[in-house]
Amino acid sequence: MERIQKYLSHLQNVLDMLSLRDVREVVDMVMSAYENDKQIFAIGNGGSASIASHVSVD
Repeated sequence: MERIQKYLSHLQNVLDMLSLRDVREVVDMVMSAYENDKQIFAIGNGGSASIASHVSVD
C-alpha cells in the first residue's frame, strides 16, 4: 500500500507542475491539425521511440 501511495503522491506532484493553459494550447494545436487534415509527427530514440509510438496511437 505504501508503494501505491508513494506513486500517487508523485503523480500528483507532476500534475501540480502542469500549466492548464499550456495543456489547453497543446489540445488546441492537435485539434487544429485534425480538423485541417494535417499531420503531427511523434519521434524518439530507443525507449522514447516506444513512447512516441504509443502516444501517436492514443
